[in-house]
Amino acid sequence: MPRAKREALALETVQRHLGVTDAPVHVESTWYEHAIPQYPVGYHADVASLEADLAQAFHASLTVVGNSFYGVGLSDCVHKSTSVALDFAALHRTNAGGRQFVGDVASNGRAGLGPHPIYTVSNTGGKWRGVHHGRRGGGGGTAIPSVTVGFEAVSGSERAKYSKRPILPYVQAIPPDILLAPAPPVAGPHQANPCAPPVADEDTEPTRSIGIQTMYRDSEAQTTPYTPDFTVKAGTSPEIATLTSFSYENGLPAGMAEVELIQRNRQKRAFDASLPPMTDEASFELRKRMMEQQEKAEWAFREVEIDRVHDQRLQLLEKALVERDHENQFLAEQRIEALRQRLTAEKDETIERIQQERVTALRKLAKRRAAAQKIYPKRDLKRDIIGEYTAFGSTVYAPVTRAGKLGKHDMVHEVGLARLHGLDEIQALEVTVGSKFLAPSMHKPPVKVIKTAKDRREAAIEGHLLSMQTKINQTKTISTDDHSTTTTGGGTKFKVGGGAHNVRPPTPLYGVVDDDDDDAAHDAVRLLQKLLRGRAVQNTMFEGKGRRTELIAELREAGTEPGGAATDEAADANAATLAGEATVAKIQGEVVSDLLDFLAKELVRVNEHMALNEFVMDTVYERRKREVIEGGRRHAEEMLRKREDVVFQSVQRVHDETADDFVMDVLRSVVEAGTFVGLRICK
Repeated sequence: MPRAKREALALETVQRHLGVTDAPVHVESTWYEHAIPQYPVGYHADVASLEADLAQAFHASLTVVGNSFYGVGLSDCVHKSTSVALDFAALHRTNAGGRQFVGDVASNGRAGLGPHPIYTVSNTGGKWRGVHHGRRGGGGGTAIPSVTVGFEAVSGSERAKYSKRPILPYVQAIPPDILLAPAPPVAGPHQANPCAPPVADEDTEPTRSIGIQTMYRDSEAQTTPYTPDFTVKAGTSPEIATLTSFSYENGLPAGMAEVELIQRNRQKRAFDASLPPMTDEASFELRKRMMEQQEKAEWAFREVEIDRVHDQRLQLLEKALVERDHENQFLAEQRIEALRQRLTAEKDETIERIQQERVTALRKLAKRRAAAQKIYPKRDLKRDIIGEYTAFGSTVYAPVTRAGKLGKHDMVHEVGLARLHGLDEIQALEVTVGSKFLAPSMHKPPVKVIKTAKDRREAAIEGHLLSMQTKINQTKTISTDDHSTTTTGGGTKFKVGGGAHNVRPPTPLYGVVDDDDDDAAHDAVRLLQKLLRGRAVQNTMFEGKGRRTELIAELREAGTEPGGAATDEAADANAATLAGEATVAKIQGEVVSDLLDFLAKELVRVNEHMALNEFVMDTVYERRKREVIEGGRRHAEEMLRKREDVVFQSVQRVHDETADDFVMDVLRSVVEAGTFVGLRICK
């Protein structure tokens, strides 16, 4: 809406509301004590500027003023409206002769007051008993009791009609944290406060010191950007002044959040500027609805901001929990690593100590043996049992025949007792001998189950012993083969079955009793003995064959004809195939075993991870539940506190109004009593 149209509409609304048809003849600025004015922001500055413009254009004592009770007054029309005020002044100038517009300025210093009305509030019938002050004038500017001028003020039973006031988003355009510098006084008749005496300029020196010498270095100076002091020109509200709450590292340099805040403030100011004036009821209702919608939008924005801050806090809390878990895991790994290093160091120290003790003991034994050899030099003539069993060519393993030994196994001698040659005697002997002698005392040792570190060490020692025994057997086999080759002689082929065999001598008989009745039984017993002895010899032969398998195979290879090369090649091919299959099976077994081991460990890790996740979810659920409970309790406490504050403020307001009414009644009674006393004295 254009400015001229808006001003004309405001003037028409005021005239229609007050029922005034004629233009005002006299315009005067007054103010009232104990009243509730609603001047717009910058009202007095605008009035002063209008007075200055009118004085320059028409008359030095012309004043444009008016009252503004609840938006009903001329100030609403002439606010920021120089053109309307000039039109009023031109109208007054043309009719000054018939309406006594210009008075004696030299006598009272102000324009003469005519009998024409002044714009004021509607006549409600109430009584206002305050003090009326004139804006201009010399002696007439003193405060005087007035009963007729403020007769139409808001008071008494009609006061409730004006108790409802709109909620303004900004009471003043200048933020409360901005301190304005005092404006210098204006010399002349057009100064801001004409009633105040002129202030003389202070004498200042021609030169002044504006800096000092400092003892600090440049490197120790303040690095935060300096914000100089500033002043805001009266009647202006620059946008940059709304950013004074920002400082370095506190909003500056500006980011996206600060830019959004500035844009939102601009939207608020644009909305405030677009609000309709409170001149009539329709405009007031429209203004109220617009402000309610704006307030709802503000609350919705605040809710979104609160949710965003809550989400940020939750993210920070989750991040802190993850960092705490990582830190705890790192500390646990450090403790485990420290424990492992300590145990490893202890193990190394123990092994080193045992090795030193072993070396020391061996040295002592060597010294003692050397000393014993010096003292007893003939001890070497004794049998060296360890040396005999170490050398596989000694008589322990291969006894000589000249010493009366025919082999490793001696011949089985018959029991020469005649009473054991019969079946009845053997049965009687079995009955006589106890059961404990018949039961074998040797049992198969149980399979060891490795459970502790001691068992593992014993198993390792047994493995080493078995490997050494295998190596000894291999060495023994090689030495036996060499001995057999040497015995057969060079160039002589040893045929299978061509060796000499020991002939078993006849079995002697002792205490044979010639009895024809027992011949059959004796024959049966002898047959049984032969069978048992033959089985024993057969078992011995098979045992020897098992021990000399490699030697037999070598002798057979040496005794075979050259025509068996194809058989050897087939055997070699079969052996190569078996070796390849064994290698492939070994590789596959290693891969499969590693895969199964990894899967087993991964299963354990996944189970532990799921358990930890479940524990974390339970913890998060418990924490959120407690937060909701605590938030509800705090919300209830805040609502109760706000309700109590409202009740307290209401009670306090009632007490204050009661006290004010009481004081006003007392003052009114005192003034009336003093007036009556003065009238009586005058009479």
